[in-house]
Amino acid sequence: MIAADQLYKSGPGYVRSITCYSDATATAGTITLRDNTAAGAGNILWEQDILAIAYTPGMIREDLQTPFSIGLYLDFTTTADVKCMVRFR
Repeated sequence: MIAADQLYKSGPGYVRSITCYSDATATAGTITLRDNTAAGAGNILWEQDILAIAYTPGMIREDLQTPFSIGLYLDFTTTADVKCMVRFR
């Protein structure tokens, strides 16, 4: 489970899904999964606004099943107390 910006893969691939949860009250912000190798740029594959509430485990689950070409980057913006797991190949 990742709680901060993370480059998962450079180059092409396929993202299967993302699951995010919090065990505390989250800090409001945005989580974005990008087709890129850096934060703030590239095509958005998935994006979720996080509210300042307590999420239960597995609260956010998305079955994405989509290709990416440049890379796979998980971009957290002002969010705290949220962790995500990305499944890809």
